[in-house]
Amino acid sequence: MSQPLLLFQVKETKYFASALYDHEKQQLDAITVFVGKASVIPQSVSDLSRQAVYKSVATILGREELEFQSDPADPRTAHLISENETVSKRGT
Repeated sequence: MSQPLLLFQVKETKYFASALYDHEKQQLDAITVFVGKASVIPQSVSDLSRQAVYKSVATILGREELEFQSDPADPRTAHLISENETVSKRGT
């Protein structure tokens, strides 16, 4: 199964990010952060915490606002930490 590329808001910052979502592992892979018109790796953004939290913009399997926290050992991955139990009526 291929991983979808999704959009995330970096919680408590002005940044947005994209990442591949691995449903089996419930984690994000290949995270990049949008800075101006560029898409860069998280560790190159000086004011971004190594414990950044990424909140889903779109629904993932009908769930809204899933949150993933950066892996300190590999900032280009993040693991699911919270799940909003509200199921979206949009069905995205």
